[in-house]
Amino acid sequence: MERHLHRMAALLAAHGVDAVPCHLGQLEYRADGVHVAGRRVDLVHRWFVVNDVLTGADAALPAPLTEAADRGAVCLFTPLENEVYGSKAALALLSDERDRSLFDRSERALIDGLLPWTRLVRDGRTEAAGERVNLLRYALAHREELVLKASSSHSGLDVLAGWETSAAQWAAAVRAAVDGPVILQRRVRPVAEDFPAPGGGTAEPTVLTWGEFLAGHGYGGTYLRGTTDLDTGVISSGKGGRLGTLFLVDDA
Repeated sequence: MERHLHRMAALLAAHGVDAVPCHLGQLEYRADGVHVAGRRVDLVHRWFVVNDVLTGADAALPAPLTEAADRGAVCLFTPLENEVYGSKAALALLSDERDRSLFDRSERALIDGLLPWTRLVRDGRTEAAGERVNLLRYALAHREELVLKASSSHSGLDVLAGWETSAAQWAAAVRAAVDGPVILQRRVRPVAEDFPAPGGGTAEPTVLTWGEFLAGHGYGGTYLRGTTDLDTGVISSGKGGRLGTLFLVDDA
Protein backbone atom coordinates (compact mmCIF):
# COMPACT_ATOMS: atom_id res chain seq x y z
CA MET A 1 0.00 0.00 0.00
CA GLU A 2 2.95 2.36 0.50
CA ARG A 3 3.09 3.76 -3.06
CA HIS A 4 -0.67 4.20 -3.10
CA LEU A 5 -0.62 6.05 0.24
CA HIS A 6 2.05 8.45 -0.99
CA ARG A 7 -0.05 9.18 -4.05
CA MET A 8 -3.10 9.84 -1.90
CA ALA A 9 -1.08 12.14 0.35
CA ALA A 10 0.00 14.18 -2.67
CA LEU A 11 -3.62 14.53 -3.80
CA LEU A 12 -4.67 15.65 -0.31
CA ALA A 13 -1.82 18.17 -0.19
CA ALA A 14 -3.36 19.93 -3.18
CA HIS A 15 -6.39 20.58 -0.96
CA GLY A 16 -4.36 21.91 1.95
CA VAL A 17 -4.32 18.69 3.96
CA ASP A 18 -0.93 17.70 5.39
CA ALA A 19 -1.12 13.90 5.14
CA VAL A 20 1.74 11.64 6.26
CA PRO A 21 1.77 8.08 4.88
CA CYS A 22 3.07 5.69 7.52
CA HIS A 23 2.90 2.24 9.02
CA LEU A 24 0.92 1.81 12.23
CA GLY A 25 4.15 0.85 13.99
CA GLN A 26 5.64 4.27 13.20
CA LEU A 27 3.16 6.14 15.39
CA GLU A 28 4.37 7.49 18.73
CA TYR A 29 2.03 7.91 21.68
CA ARG A 30 2.90 10.83 23.97
CA ALA A 31 1.16 12.70 26.75
CA ASP A 32 0.03 15.44 24.36
CA GLY A 33 -1.26 13.07 21.67
CA VAL A 34 -0.19 10.87 18.76
CA HIS A 35 2.88 11.79 16.71
CA VAL A 36 4.50 10.64 13.47
CA ALA A 37 7.77 11.88 11.98
CA GLY A 38 8.01 14.53 14.72
CA ARG A 39 4.55 15.99 14.06
CA ARG A 40 1.39 15.73 16.14
CA VAL A 41 -1.45 13.94 14.35
CA ASP A 42 -4.98 15.36 14.38
CA LEU A 43 -6.72 12.55 12.51
CA VAL A 44 -5.85 8.99 11.49
CA HIS A 45 -7.35 7.45 8.36
CA ARG A 46 -7.02 3.67 8.65
CA TRP A 47 -6.31 1.86 5.38
CA PHE A 48 -5.47 -1.65 6.59
CA VAL A 49 -8.24 -4.21 7.03
CA VAL A 50 -8.71 -6.96 9.59
CA ASN A 51 -7.38 -9.53 7.12
CA ASP A 52 -4.03 -7.71 7.20
CA VAL A 53 -3.69 -8.50 10.91
CA LEU A 54 -1.95 -11.85 10.57
CA THR A 55 0.26 -12.33 13.65
CA GLY A 56 0.23 -11.60 17.37
CA ALA A 57 2.65 -8.74 16.76
CA ASP A 58 0.23 -7.29 14.18
CA ALA A 59 -2.67 -7.57 16.61
CA ALA A 60 -0.78 -5.57 19.26
CA LEU A 61 -0.40 -2.53 16.99
CA PRO A 62 -4.01 -1.23 16.80
CA ALA A 63 -4.60 -1.30 20.58
CA PRO A 64 -2.69 1.90 21.55
CA LEU A 65 -4.26 3.79 18.64
CA THR A 66 -7.74 2.71 19.69
CA GLU A 67 -6.99 3.70 23.29
CA ALA A 68 -5.72 7.11 22.17
CA ALA A 69 -8.90 7.67 20.16
CA ASP A 70 -11.07 6.60 23.11
CA ARG A 71 -9.50 9.23 25.36
CA GLY A 72 -9.78 11.96 22.71
CA ALA A 73 -6.06 12.24 21.95
CA VAL A 74 -6.68 11.74 18.20
CA CYS A 75 -9.64 11.35 15.86
CA LEU A 76 -9.92 7.98 14.13
CA PHE A 77 -11.79 8.39 10.84
CA THR A 78 -12.22 4.67 10.22
CA PRO A 79 -12.26 2.71 13.50
CA LEU A 80 -11.96 -1.05 13.46
CA GLU A 81 -15.63 -1.32 14.43
CA ASN A 82 -16.41 -0.34 10.84
CA GLU A 83 -15.24 -3.82 9.85
CA VAL A 84 -18.40 -5.24 11.42
CA TYR A 85 -20.51 -3.53 8.76
CA GLY A 86 -18.07 -4.41 6.01
CA SER A 87 -18.14 -8.12 6.84
CA LYS A 88 -20.17 -10.35 4.54
CA ALA A 89 -21.17 -12.29 7.65
CA ALA A 90 -23.56 -9.41 8.36
CA LEU A 91 -25.39 -10.36 5.15
CA ALA A 92 -25.90 -13.86 6.54
CA LEU A 93 -27.55 -12.33 9.61
CA LEU A 94 -29.93 -10.39 7.37
CA SER A 95 -30.74 -13.41 5.20
CA ASP A 96 -31.10 -16.16 7.82
CA GLU A 97 -34.74 -17.10 8.45
CA ARG A 98 -34.04 -17.29 12.19
CA ASP A 99 -33.73 -13.48 12.25
CA ARG A 100 -36.84 -12.68 10.17
CA SER A 101 -38.86 -11.67 13.23
CA LEU A 102 -36.41 -8.85 13.96
CA PHE A 103 -37.57 -6.95 10.86
CA ASP A 104 -40.91 -5.45 9.96
CA ARG A 105 -42.71 -6.21 6.69
CA SER A 106 -41.14 -3.35 4.71
CA GLU A 107 -37.64 -4.23 5.94
CA ARG A 108 -38.11 -7.87 4.96
CA ALA A 109 -39.27 -6.81 1.51
CA LEU A 110 -36.20 -4.62 1.11
CA ILE A 111 -33.85 -7.43 2.20
CA ASP A 112 -35.51 -9.95 -0.12
CA GLY A 113 -35.36 -7.55 -3.05
CA LEU A 114 -31.65 -6.77 -2.70
CA LEU A 115 -29.92 -9.68 -1.01
CA PRO A 116 -29.48 -13.19 -2.43
CA TRP A 117 -29.83 -16.17 -0.08
CA THR A 118 -26.76 -16.09 2.21
CA ARG A 119 -25.61 -18.35 5.04
CA LEU A 120 -22.55 -18.81 7.21
CA VAL A 121 -21.04 -22.21 6.44
CA ARG A 122 -22.17 -24.42 9.31
CA ASP A 123 -22.95 -28.13 9.58
CA GLY A 124 -26.63 -27.91 10.45
CA ARG A 125 -30.11 -27.41 9.08
CA THR A 126 -31.39 -24.24 7.46
CA GLU A 127 -34.05 -23.00 5.05
CA ALA A 128 -33.28 -23.05 1.33
CA ALA A 129 -35.76 -22.73 -1.56
CA GLY A 130 -38.63 -23.03 0.90
CA GLU A 131 -37.43 -26.32 2.46
CA ARG A 132 -35.53 -27.35 5.58
CA VAL A 133 -32.23 -28.85 4.43
CA ASN A 134 -28.82 -29.82 5.73
CA LEU A 135 -26.63 -26.92 4.65
CA LEU A 136 -23.59 -28.97 3.65
CA ARG A 137 -25.56 -31.52 1.63
CA TYR A 138 -27.44 -28.68 -0.04
CA ALA A 139 -24.18 -26.91 -0.91
CA LEU A 140 -22.72 -30.04 -2.48
CA ALA A 141 -25.87 -30.77 -4.49
CA HIS A 142 -26.28 -27.20 -5.84
CA ARG A 143 -22.67 -26.31 -6.65
CA GLU A 144 -23.45 -24.54 -9.94
CA GLU A 145 -25.87 -22.15 -8.23
CA LEU A 146 -23.68 -21.19 -5.25
CA VAL A 147 -20.53 -19.25 -4.39
CA LEU A 148 -18.22 -19.29 -1.37
CA LYS A 149 -16.83 -15.98 -0.08
CA ALA A 150 -14.48 -15.13 2.78
CA SER A 151 -16.50 -12.84 5.04
CA SER A 152 -13.84 -10.17 5.55
CA SER A 153 -11.97 -10.24 2.25
CA HIS A 154 -12.30 -7.63 -0.50
CA SER A 155 -11.57 -6.72 -4.15
CA GLY A 156 -12.90 -10.03 -5.44
CA LEU A 157 -10.32 -12.04 -3.47
CA ASP A 158 -11.06 -15.34 -1.70
CA VAL A 159 -14.16 -16.02 -3.79
CA LEU A 160 -14.89 -19.48 -5.20
CA ALA A 161 -17.65 -19.74 -7.80
CA GLY A 162 -19.17 -23.22 -7.79
CA TRP A 163 -19.94 -23.15 -11.52
CA GLU A 164 -16.25 -22.54 -12.26
CA THR A 165 -15.06 -25.32 -9.93
CA SER A 166 -14.96 -29.10 -10.18
CA ALA A 167 -17.22 -31.12 -7.89
CA ALA A 168 -14.21 -32.46 -5.96
CA GLN A 169 -12.65 -29.03 -5.46
CA TRP A 170 -15.99 -27.57 -4.42
CA ALA A 171 -16.65 -30.34 -1.90
CA ALA A 172 -13.21 -29.89 -0.34
CA ALA A 173 -13.65 -26.10 -0.14
CA VAL A 174 -17.10 -26.37 1.47
CA ARG A 175 -15.88 -28.82 4.11
CA ALA A 176 -12.82 -26.66 4.84
CA ALA A 177 -15.08 -23.61 5.33
CA VAL A 178 -17.24 -25.16 8.07
CA ASP A 179 -17.27 -22.96 11.20
CA GLY A 180 -14.88 -20.50 9.56
CA PRO A 181 -15.37 -16.85 8.52
CA VAL A 182 -16.93 -17.88 5.19
CA ILE A 183 -20.37 -17.40 3.68
CA LEU A 184 -22.29 -19.44 1.14
CA GLN A 185 -24.36 -17.32 -1.23
CA ARG A 186 -26.75 -18.00 -4.09
CA ARG A 187 -25.42 -17.16 -7.53
CA VAL A 188 -26.66 -13.92 -9.06
CA ARG A 189 -26.97 -13.87 -12.84
CA PRO A 190 -26.30 -10.24 -13.72
CA VAL A 191 -27.95 -8.29 -16.50
CA ALA A 192 -25.36 -6.70 -18.80
CA GLU A 193 -25.52 -2.96 -19.39
CA ASP A 194 -24.16 -0.98 -22.35
CA PHE A 195 -21.14 0.91 -21.04
CA PRO A 196 -18.59 3.11 -22.87
CA ALA A 197 -15.41 1.30 -23.84
CA PRO A 198 -12.06 2.70 -22.59
CA GLY A 199 -10.66 5.51 -24.67
CA GLY A 200 -14.03 6.73 -25.88
CA GLY A 201 -15.01 3.69 -27.92
CA THR A 202 -18.56 2.60 -28.61
CA ALA A 203 -20.59 1.18 -25.77
CA GLU A 204 -20.35 -2.57 -25.23
CA PRO A 205 -22.26 -5.06 -23.04
CA THR A 206 -20.66 -4.96 -19.59
CA VAL A 207 -21.40 -6.55 -16.22
CA LEU A 208 -21.11 -3.84 -13.57
CA THR A 209 -20.83 -3.80 -9.80
CA TRP A 210 -22.01 -0.51 -8.32
CA GLY A 211 -20.47 0.37 -4.94
CA GLU A 212 -22.43 3.09 -3.17
CA PHE A 213 -21.00 5.04 -0.22
CA LEU A 214 -23.11 6.76 2.40
CA ALA A 215 -21.43 9.48 4.48
CA GLY A 216 -22.73 11.36 7.52
CA HIS A 217 -25.16 13.49 5.52
CA GLY A 218 -26.19 11.03 2.83
CA TYR A 219 -24.73 10.11 -0.54
CA GLY A 220 -20.93 10.03 -0.47
CA GLY A 221 -19.93 8.71 -3.89
CA THR A 222 -19.83 5.60 -6.05
CA TYR A 223 -17.15 3.35 -7.49
CA LEU A 224 -17.62 0.92 -10.37
CA ARG A 225 -16.10 -2.43 -11.24
CA GLY A 226 -16.92 -3.88 -14.62
CA THR A 227 -16.04 -6.58 -17.12
CA THR A 228 -17.06 -7.55 -20.63
CA ASP A 229 -16.76 -11.23 -19.65
CA LEU A 230 -20.49 -11.78 -19.18
CA ASP A 231 -20.04 -15.22 -17.57
CA THR A 232 -17.48 -14.18 -14.99
CA GLY A 233 -17.83 -15.34 -11.42
CA VAL A 234 -15.88 -12.42 -9.96
CA ILE A 235 -15.37 -8.87 -11.22
CA SER A 236 -11.83 -7.94 -10.25
CA SER A 237 -8.77 -6.31 -11.78
CA GLY A 238 -6.96 -9.64 -11.40
CA LYS A 239 -9.42 -11.19 -13.86
CA GLY A 240 -9.36 -8.31 -16.33
CA GLY A 241 -12.02 -6.17 -14.71
CA ARG A 242 -11.91 -2.39 -15.04
CA LEU A 243 -12.25 0.09 -12.20
CA GLY A 244 -13.80 3.53 -12.27
CA THR A 245 -15.81 6.12 -10.43
CA LEU A 246 -19.07 7.96 -10.92
CA PHE A 247 -19.52 11.66 -11.67
CA LEU A 248 -22.84 13.40 -11.11
CA VAL A 249 -23.86 16.00 -13.67
CA ASP A 250 -26.39 18.71 -12.88
CA ASP A 251 -28.76 18.75 -15.85
CA ALA A 252 -29.58 22.38 -15.09
